[in-house]
Amino acid sequence: MKLFRAPKRSLRVNLVMGVVAMLLPWIMFVLLGGKLLYPQVIGAFENVVQKTGTDMHAVMSLQALVLKAAMPPNDYLIHGDPAERQNFARLSRETEQAFEAVLGNYSGMPEQQNTVRSAQEAWQQASLIAEALLALPRPVGDAAAARDMQRMDAHIENAHELLNRIHGLAQRRSTEQLVQASAVMQQVMFLIAAIFSVSLAMAAASGFGLARAILVPLRALEEGASRLGAGDLSHRVSVDGQDELRQLAGTFNAMAERLQKSQAALEELSAHDGLTGLYNHREFQRRLAEEVERHHRYERPFSLLMLDLDHFKKVNDTHGHQAGDEVLRAVANRIRAEVRPADHVARYGGEEFAVILSETLGPGALAVAERICAAIAARPVALAEGAVPITVSIGVAAIPEDAESGEQVIAAADQSLYAAKNAGRNRAIRHKPVFGQPASYLGNP
Repeated sequence: MKLFRAPKRSLRVNLVMGVVAMLLPWIMFVLLGGKLLYPQVIGAFENVVQKTGTDMHAVMSLQALVLKAAMPPNDYLIHGDPAERQNFARLSRETEQAFEAVLGNYSGMPEQQNTVRSAQEAWQQASLIAEALLALPRPVGDAAAARDMQRMDAHIENAHELLNRIHGLAQRRSTEQLVQASAVMQQVMFLIAAIFSVSLAMAAASGFGLARAILVPLRALEEGASRLGAGDLSHRVSVDGQDELRQLAGTFNAMAERLQKSQAALEELSAHDGLTGLYNHREFQRRLAEEVERHHRYERPFSLLMLDLDHFKKVNDTHGHQAGDEVLRAVANRIRAEVRPADHVARYGGEEFAVILSETLGPGALAVAERICAAIAARPVALAEGAVPITVSIGVAAIPEDAESGEQVIAAADQSLYAAKNAGRNRAIRHKPVFGQPASYLGNP
């Protein structure tokens, strides 16, 4: 099925027929003017649409590559798999090539190029740290390597934010070009108005139809390009008829659809963990900040669970890292099954998970933690080599009962998690309440 049908009557033919109906002595003049003004009007809008779309798509693709390139060093610190070095080398080359391509797209635009170069420098700093991490012979459990990974993530985040600024610069540039295109459109409107003034008595109806056939689609395209430049990727242009303007509207809509899908994929990649499908550490911090803000504004409580798999290193050492990945996915699914859709489950890092329980006080959170412990311990995880028993230790803390800020509630939940580990694992322990009562615990002793 073809995307666009061949036009039954072109815009130029409509223009000629309208002028003939208005005033025969002006036919040659209008034909010549139409040939000159047609490519200027349509070409101006088409250039804005295509250039904006191409540049934004290239930047989005580069952002996705930067995020993907940060994954191999992180996985290397967790599993120590040397294959991650090759993965990083390949992604690093692709990222550098993408930076050069984006710089080429903004040739002659110093502000955009400087912003892209700053993002490239941040990426290169992150790359140097990543190469040093990947060169470590025994990265698993290395505290210094974990701190270097946080530095690398900060550079990656900086590069990502700098590339986000390009969208604003592209919007400003497209707006300037739209002003120029609108000036050309106004010239066309002035010419049409002049012809109308001469031939109004002879062909008022034809003049109105001609103006509507050209100006209404142009205004729709102008509005669509403006909204696209402002970041509204869901907007679509509707143009009646079968002429070139309708074909241009179809091209615009196809480009907007492609950009919208790219944006959705980028948002999905930046917010979710690639292995488990849960929220990643960055998205967890954002959701936690929202809950803290909601508590401060509306005095609504919430609780935090910090979960850590017991003896997970033994699973990796005995069954291999692929089996470890299967265990992480199985645990993630069981956690999701035990909480509400409104709660937020994240992979905090390595074999550690976090759960934000909205509108939940400490006792309720402890009950949820008990349920999760029981669900994970109830049945082993099935692997190719056989079933592997898995248990988790959980620390519980709540706002406002145990903390007043995001940092405090994480620290409180971490303390409870360490207490659960020291108490024998496979249990949930709630942070010691502020009134001095002993911490509660559930699970097998």
